[in-house]
Amino acid sequence: MTRLGFNEYQKAAAETAAHDTMKVEIAGRQNVLVGCALGLSGESGEFTDLIKKIAYHAHPLDHETHDKLCKELGDILWYVAMAATSLAVDMRSLAEENLAKLKARYPEGFSTEKSLGRYMEKVRDFAKNYGGGEGLKFDREAARQAAEKALEEDSYDLNADYHKELEDNELDGFGN
Repeated sequence: MTRLGFNEYQKAAAETAAHDTMKVEIAGRQNVLVGCALGLSGESGEFTDLIKKIAYHAHPLDHETHDKLCKELGDILWYVAMAATSLAVDMRSLAEENLAKLKARYPEGFSTEKSLGRYMEKVRDFAKNYGGGEGLKFDREAARQAAEKALEEDSYDLNADYHKELEDNELDGFGN
């Protein structure tokens, strides 16, 4: 079998698309994207279901399951290629831009600390931009305390701590 690059795969995948439903010039870009999004969701769900069976139902990660997982990844790749085609972007560019983004975000590789820091940045931005606005209440102190507690405990469930704080303060974060 000939090894394909991303762009060669994208072109070959487009040739397998149903002409009346996946081709941009016939179906329209929005319809193609909807089809791709639904396809990605469905195929990702099938991949996820296999992982769930391994993780929670004690199914083995044997050759058969490995092959099924790889086939689902191939289906996911097909829908990514079709979405990229409908957006008139080549897969190689997507891959290169994604790697550049990740290298900028995590120049020394992924770390939980940096990831949580990014999350906390978003929480702080939300509190700054939306806290205290007319008709909208956001308990900044409860959010800050929950976030600090989670970081101290190396906890990944910031939402649980935050919601506990909200219950203790009889708030739901939005004054309802």
